[in-house]
Parts: sequence; C-alpha cells; structure tokens
Amino acid sequence: EYSASLTSPDVLDLIAMTPSARHVSGADLNDGGVLPDQITVSVLATAYQPR
Repeated sequence: EYSASLTSPDVLDLIAMTPSARHVSGADLNDGGVLPDQITVSVLATAYQPR
C-alpha cells in the first residue's frame, strides 16, 4: 500500500476505469469540481492451489 500523486488527466483516466464512470459524464468531471490529487494504492494478491 502506498500513496501516489496524480495530475488532473490521470484522475480522469482513473475514474474512467471504474464502474463509477457510467454514472458521470466528462462534462460533470470538468465543471471545476474538486478532484483529488493524491490516492492510496492498495493491492491484494492471492494464489489458487488445487488440492
């Protein structure tokens, strides 16, 4: 887990890759609203081992 800084285009790309993207338009995101400039990246890796 770590923090990462993002530019505005990075934030828009990140939102576009989520299920939330279908609920907002590009105009909604570019209307001057406040977007985060820092995120927390957290990854959980698991492995399957057959019995």
